[in-house]
Amino acid sequence: MFYSEKYCIECNYPVHGRSDKKFCSDACRTAHHNKVRVEAQPAIREVNRILFRNRSILINCSARRNKKITEDYLLARGFNFNYFTHINQGPEGQASVFCYEIGYTRRDENSISLVKDVQMVGYRSKL
Repeated sequence: MFYSEKYCIECNYPVHGRSDKKFCSDACRTAHHNKVRVEAQPAIREVNRILFRNRSILINCSARRNKKITEDYLLARGFNFNYFTHINQGPEGQASVFCYEIGYTRRDENSISLVKDVQMVGYRSKL
């Protein structure tokens, strides 16, 4: 019987076991798929980075009890108004723009009020 040794496509270590096995261990399999996913989705990673930064800025503002802030205040901290997860229409017709569970409503030309999305599942923090 002819035997050809197979090697892990991640670390090049010999692979033993099933004939269709590609990886020597679960760690190599996970590492390989993580690399492929990261390489295939750089745009998604960049958008998620911006959304996370926006959310962090809003959370920091709410932790300081700055419920009314200015657009300039957010911009100075690196907030990007072009990126958000969703928009909710309030009962009075005002639009609230969100980065996940925390967002803002424009009150006038430069004044912004922070709001939370009460419909977000599992969110229990006070704003």
